[in-house]
Amino acid sequence: MRLSFVILLLNITIFSAGAQDTTGLVAHWNFNCGTKDVTGKGHDAIPHNVTPDTGIVGKPNTAYRFFGDSSYMVVGNKSDLNLSNYSICATIKVKGFNHRTCQDNIVLTRGKG
Repeated sequence: MRLSFVILLLNITIFSAGAQDTTGLVAHWNFNCGTKDVTGKGHDAIPHNVTPDTGIVGKPNTAYRFFGDSSYMVVGNKSDLNLSNYSICATIKVKGFNHRTCQDNIVLTRGKG
């Protein structure tokens, strides 16, 4: 099995902020150019069951809509992603949660995929 970063969003939409400086970042997805990593380091996300959507500033195709637990994005593992300390920032718009017993509402997970 390969090690992957998996972004699994349940019933939510991710929105990206405006232009941001990517200096010093390991990876950055602003969704203005699809799911490409704009740092140029090749950590492009592979989307599954998501559709482009209008972002936080009202600009079309600058966000993605996720549809339950069948929607996610995968970023393959590379050595520069094996960090012991890191920060993650995302802007999301929650449309609903899974309220059933013993269910998770996962926004981001790291592990085998």
